[in-house]
Amino acid sequence: MLAIENLVVRYGSILALRGISLEVNEGEVVGVIGPNGAGKSTMLMASAAAIPVAEGDIRFEGETVLKERPEKVVERGISLVPEGRHIFHRLTVGENLELGATTRTDAAAVEEDRARVFELFPILKEYLGTPAGKLSGGEQQMLAIGRALLARPRLLMLDEPSLGLAPVVIDRVFETLEQLRKTGMTILLVEQHAERTLDLADRVYVLRTGSIELAGTPEDLAGNPQFEKAFLGFV
Repeated sequence: MLAIENLVVRYGSILALRGISLEVNEGEVVGVIGPNGAGKSTMLMASAAAIPVAEGDIRFEGETVLKERPEKVVERGISLVPEGRHIFHRLTVGENLELGATTRTDAAAVEEDRARVFELFPILKEYLGTPAGKLSGGEQQMLAIGRALLARPRLLMLDEPSLGLAPVVIDRVFETLEQLRKTGMTILLVEQHAERTLDLADRVYVLRTGSIELAGTPEDLAGNPQFEKAFLGFV
């Protein structure tokens, strides 16, 4: 579904990604783990056509996204839940959710998807008229995921969804991702919580200083002595 090939991204003189390649197949949960500054967020932003790429290609369902506008990438079926959530604090919960469906014209299907979001996150229905800035961090993360789902993505990308959350809320986020996985949702998950990612993902890439150091199934990596060294570097 998603193929990243020899991707190079620069911020001025800083080389953020050094020719990385990875793939996400339909129905998979693929995890990318690594320390701060590894290039994980850069990879997701490039995949959402939100930042320029110096070299390489990113293809979604066989077609490049590099020349697309970000909103067109959403229309094609990629939704990103960014690090820090990026919700609109002065807008209500309901208005934030509406923004997730702005590229859609199928009103009846949007309402069905809203109902599914409320099944996943009942608290959002209770707070529909509440300014999003009044929600807790965990509730804001639920809102950010719900907003992304209202675009009806075929690929859901999440950037550090557990960042800054209490352990009980992290549990809820990962339970939700497991529920989405059971529906057949394809997920690309960037996380620092390596152990939680290994429990959820079908395959995992280890990204450090802009390069992929290791890749494989959780079982493969668990038996690899190099992974323990890398793992201990950022858990």
